Amino acid sequence: MTRPVVVFLDAHAPEVRAVIASECPASLELRLATSPDPGARITLARGATFFVGGISPIPASLMDAAPGLRLIQKWGIGVDKIDLAAARARRP
Repeated sequence: MTRPVVVFLDAHAPEVRAVIASECPASLELRLATSPDPGARITLARGATFFVGGISPIPASLMDAAPGLRLIQKWGIGVDKIDLAAARARRP
């Protein structure tokens, strides 16, 4: 069975990435952005099950890269960085 893939889309400092990685259960595959580059983020998002975003936009192109996407979690306040129309269109 394939492990669910959790992608943190914001490029956090190495110390923050280390804390996130240390708390991630082995039952999940964790991918952490190291660059805000849109192309790198799309590559990272491929096959993701869950997105965790914050300040970086989450456009339809990122969602399209993850056909099995089940959840978008926003770290912070508001959902203005998420393309809500694209997210709603993906509902089963």
